[in-house]
Parts: sequence; C-alpha cells; structure tokens
Amino acid sequence: MHMRPCWRFASFKASPPSTCGRSGQVRPILRVGSPVLYQQAAPVKDPGQQSFLAQYADLAATLQDFRRTSGFGRAIAAPQIGISRRFIAMNLHKPGVTVSEPGSLTWPDTVAQSESAEFAVVNPVMRWTSKHMFTMWDDCLSFPEQMAMVQRHSSISVSFVDQCGREHHWRGLDQATSELFQHEMDHLDGVLAVDRELAGVAVPCEESRVIRRSEYLRRRGHYDSLVDYSILAQ
Repeated sequence: MHMRPCWRFASFKASPPSTCGRSGQVRPILRVGSPVLYQQAAPVKDPGQQSFLAQYADLAATLQDFRRTSGFGRAIAAPQIGISRRFIAMNLHKPGVTVSEPGSLTWPDTVAQSESAEFAVVNPVMRWTSKHMFTMWDDCLSFPEQMAMVQRHSSISVSFVDQCGREHHWRGLDQATSELFQHEMDHLDGVLAVDRELAGVAVPCEESRVIRRSEYLRRRGHYDSLVDYSILAQ
C-alpha cells in the first residue's frame, strides 16, 4: 500500500527502559519448519500486563544472548521463541559496542538508550511504503546458516507502542531500519524470508535464491553483484 505520509516523529524526553524493570530468561530460538512461525500472530491487548512484560523480558534476553554468542542480530519477533503475539525485541546498536559509545546507534537516536539497548515494538503498523524497491540477501535468527534473496521497500513509516505503553511514530526510515522492520513484521504475519516471492525480479538460472551463509561469505563479491544492497555492510 502506498500512502502519502502526513505525520511527524513523536518526540521523547526520556528513553523507554528495556523491560520496565524485569529480567528475562533465554529461550530456544525456533527454526524453519516450526508451526508457530507460519501463524498469524495475535495483537497484544495490554502491554502493561505482567504476563506480557514477562514474555517481552524473555524475548529481550534471548536477543541479548544471540548477539553475544553470534556477533550479529538486530531484532527477534515473539513467534521465534514460540509466542504467537505481535511484538518484537529490537536493538539498533552494533553488536559488541556499548550503548555509550559515539556512533553505536544506527537509527533513530531517540530510542534504545537504556542500559541493555533492547526495546519493544508492540503491535506495529506500517503507515507508508516507498514505491522504490530493492533486492538483498536476508538472514534470520531462525535460519542463521542460510541467506535468502528478498525484495523490500527502500523506506517505510511505522507506528507502534513500546513495552511501557508509549506511542512511537517513525517516518521515512532509512534503508537498513526499513528492511529490518519489514523482516520482523513478516514474522508476525507468519512469513519467512525463505518463502517470500520475488515479484518481477530475474534470478540467473544458475543461481539459487537461498544459499548457505558460508557460501555467501566465501564468494561475497559475486553474490553482492546479484542484488542492490548488502545487509552485512551495515
């Protein structure tokens, strides 16, 4: 859907705490083939409920653990740990960089300044999408050994509430943050990158649109030449 954005960023005097004071437990990340990954997730009715805050704390802890052990990963959706609800834990800092270091934020600097830098994206709604599209090799915590060629909007606008119930309106996001939101919101709709259709994109007959991550890293120059954007450059 293409809509003309006509609203502004929300302004914040204070950044949202990571889990509103709760600590979570690391849960196993579900892999491709797990039934919950293909389900339409249910909206979160009340972000202030203790049951939701406990689930979000677990999701944030799982993201922290994955980043610490793997060195990558900017977000994880609730269905990826078996919770079929519409919320995401996100961290826009570069893995291995403390939140106080200059340049550690990718976008925007009004959010994610808490101690752990994780914040919740609850019941996100895409308000606008750019007409311009681009292709990329996408990775995922649910298939970390593979990369899939997908097509995304270059920019989007999105609204959501955080884990403390505060509204956020982000307009005209940059490419890196836009593709991240699109990937995670796909999870909430039961869509995985490996299953996405490439409408109108010609893939050379000798190439596969799903490749092993090790193969991509071995021949990165070749595979990057097939797409418009490289996720690993960010």
